[in-house]
Amino acid sequence: MNLPFFIAGRYLFAKKSTQAINLISAISGIGIFVGTAALIIILSVFNGFEKIAISMFGSFSPDLVILPKAGKVFDPDSAKFLKMENSPEIRYTVKTLEEKALLKENQSQYIATLRGLDTNFIKTHSLDSLITAGNMLLQDKNLDYCVLGAGVQAKLSSNFRISVFAPKKSGIGNGEISAEDFNRMEFYPSGVFSAGTDFDDHLVLTSLRFMRNLIGEPKNVSSIQLYTRQDLSIDKFRDRIREDLGSSYKVLDRYEQNEVQFKVLNSEKWAVYLMLTFALIIVVFNIMGSLTMLVMEKKRDISILSSLGASDRTIQFIFLLEGMIISIMGTLLGLFAGYVFGILQIHYGFITIGGAHSFSLSAYPIVLKAMDFVYVFLTVFSISLFASYLASRQSRQDTQTIKEQLTLH
Repeated sequence: MNLPFFIAGRYLFAKKSTQAINLISAISGIGIFVGTAALIIILSVFNGFEKIAISMFGSFSPDLVILPKAGKVFDPDSAKFLKMENSPEIRYTVKTLEEKALLKENQSQYIATLRGLDTNFIKTHSLDSLITAGNMLLQDKNLDYCVLGAGVQAKLSSNFRISVFAPKKSGIGNGEISAEDFNRMEFYPSGVFSAGTDFDDHLVLTSLRFMRNLIGEPKNVSSIQLYTRQDLSIDKFRDRIREDLGSSYKVLDRYEQNEVQFKVLNSEKWAVYLMLTFALIIVVFNIMGSLTMLVMEKKRDISILSSLGASDRTIQFIFLLEGMIISIMGTLLGLFAGYVFGILQIHYGFITIGGAHSFSLSAYPIVLKAMDFVYVFLTVFSISLFASYLASRQSRQDTQTIKEQLTLH
């Protein structure tokens, strides 16, 4: 049997003359267990929210979107766009036209972004899962309708006809602003969608026909949305479209369209991870205290081992192993506890979200990822190895002192 492992195991479980050593070791192990489980749970919850965000953005954002690099609009009828629309990789293309406008209903007023969508948008069914009231209707014969973001709907409290005011294409003169400087039209709310505050609080969907008439733009568009085949490699197709269209246009995938939101979510995730890691560092360094006290208690054993020919490195390794055993036991139990908690939360959802109606879910979402377990294990292992090494160096110094004393005698 490997001597350092055998002695480290005996030191860990044997009764010690100073009970504080056992107490500190137990506190260290429990702290590592709790900290490890907390790290796994927190990362899994953020993974769950990220999955929901991707699902919501996936319902609202197209696979790819084409935007002009300069200006607000471009001509969608050039040969390169017509060729792209006939590509077999594309299921649907949706032309859009956006502009800010003032919405007025009775005494309520609100400035929102109007996005006009052509009739192909209905074919995508991309917004169906996000409709919380009414239905997805943008135009019907001679009538124009709109689908309001939940935040916009709350500001207007509207279920009736809404007046829309947008600046005329000729612009506003240098004099006082008057009603003649704006185009005025009306549409009717047909439904309400909820896709997160980034969309709900400012966006209103309507028909492309309505937007063209409102702002006097008969031909150009703000963007072209592309909905591709499900088996398509988006990255390769995006790069090909970029090459075909040239440097005058931006082609953004779903992540790039919502880059800020995803970066914020990831930043919060890793910020919380770092904070919990710092708390775990404090707990792990309790091991230094217990090992230092153990070294002081085992000076007689160190003397005997040294007399029997054990090297300084071997004796140091014994105490290093004891610290690592405490850490690894706590880490593995914490990983297991985090996994069990995640499975139970996924199946039973016993930890609920307050005000869950605003999130369209009742319990905290959990997504377990194998790499999270690897990251957490390596983090705790590295911190524990460093702390145990620092504490075990004391045993090496004691061994050298004992050898000097034996030499003198």
